[in-house]
Amino acid sequence: MANLRRGLITGSFDPCTKGHENLIKRAVALFDCVDVVIFQNPQKKYLFSLEERLSFLRAVCQKYPTVTVGSSAGMVVDYVKDRGVCAIIKGVRDEKDFLYEKEMAAYNLEHGGAPTLLLPAEKEIEGVSSTLVREALAKGMLPKELLPREILPLVAKTYNLSPK
Repeated sequence: MANLRRGLITGSFDPCTKGHENLIKRAVALFDCVDVVIFQNPQKKYLFSLEERLSFLRAVCQKYPTVTVGSSAGMVVDYVKDRGVCAIIKGVRDEKDFLYEKEMAAYNLEHGGAPTLLLPAEKEIEGVSSTLVREALAKGMLPKELLPREILPLVAKTYNLSPK
């Protein structure tokens, strides 16, 4: 059996957005299998628990049989080596994202051996971010236009909001 081309999508997914969903869909078309992994940063405060974020990702990814959802407290470069990842896939919305991801890509290539594939956000989702979702939730609003439909009821339940 030939080696599978394994892609890796990393992030905090706090929460998973339509932008993440789009990136996953595009990665599935390019790789034999895709790992979507929440990398935990102990220095960072999250709105949603790890368990909630994993359940959101599982709900969004259930339609893709070649996607594996997980989490790691380790380093991306170690994950890349351990799992035989051939590329890290990152979405970029603007120049700021590009400059940050370019720097991370150089580090990951040098230390992990896998290149990073930077995919520009499609026009209709280039303004979508987890930060905007968290800001709307803090105001008591459910930002339906930013969230995948699969997780709307889950997020609404957490915040006691109507999913309709």
